Amino acid sequence: GCATSMWFNDDADYTSMQLQPKYGYHFNSWFALGITLDYAYTKDGVADVKTDMYGVNPFIRLKHPCKEASVAPIILFADLGVNYSVSKNKSISSGNALPDGDNMYIGARPGIACVLSNRFSIAAYFGFIGYRHNSAPAATNSGSGFTLSTNGLALGLNIHFL
Repeated sequence: GCATSMWFNDDADYTSMQLQPKYGYHFNSWFALGITLDYAYTKDGVADVKTDMYGVNPFIRLKHPCKEASVAPIILFADLGVNYSVSKNKSISSGNALPDGDNMYIGARPGIACVLSNRFSIAAYFGFIGYRHNSAPAATNSGSGFTLSTNGLALGLNIHFL
């Protein structure tokens, strides 16, 4: 599967792009192992910083197929995993390197998938429970807790190889 996003705001001189290819192996209808690779690029002209972020996220997926769904097969799941990423920062105006950063989390991301056919499904993540750490001095997202909201909603298309 793969998830991607793009955001352009010319008024704020801000650009954001992210690509997250994912590969997994389903052992049965309840259990899968996988890995996600992350790449993100941001350019913030106001803060004068350009960032390239690289990450890796191995995970275990616990699934619960809902056989009662009337429209299409629905699967509830939670990805239990560890994520580690490194950010390379540069000044836009001078091109000089800025301090690099690292982020990590350990926890679970709940989600729901709609199986469209035996080859395709759409998956949505809608929260997080666990621990996050950000090396930036003013990072407000370091700590533990949970969120079960659609603010961090991520959608992805999955291709199933038989």
